[in-house]
Amino acid sequence: MNLSKEIEGVVIPKDKVVTVQPSMNLDDALKTLIDSKYSAVPVVNDKGLYVGTVSKTNILSLVTHGKTVHYHHLKDRFVYDASTELIPSLPIDSTFKQLMSHMITHPFITLVGEDSQFYGIATRQLVLKQVMNQSE
Repeated sequence: MNLSKEIEGVVIPKDKVVTVQPSMNLDDALKTLIDSKYSAVPVVNDKGLYVGTVSKTNILSLVTHGKTVHYHHLKDRFVYDASTELIPSLPIDSTFKQLMSHMITHPFITLVGEDSQFYGIATRQLVLKQVMNQSE
């Protein structure tokens, strides 16, 4: 499977994407999210496979009881407890139209190769820039 020529201009490759590992504790994951200024990032295991997405909301939901946030629980819980597949993944040979259809409701799309191998992401911002450039 090769990267589609249609979407190559909107892909941020994996080595430039902020990710977390499933075994990372939630304290470190939340710090990573805050430092990166992202609300969600892909979760990639030690084999390079995309296994989900974790967000600030997921993390805080796990350590909130009623109206009280128990921050001391962050070091005892792990990303695999909080990750979801909230952000869809698409194969790297997807068309621009397929990518666009997911951008309506998601800030980024995770792109995967064979066997869910993490390739990178496409962001709504890059997709919109590409659309604007094509319309000029």
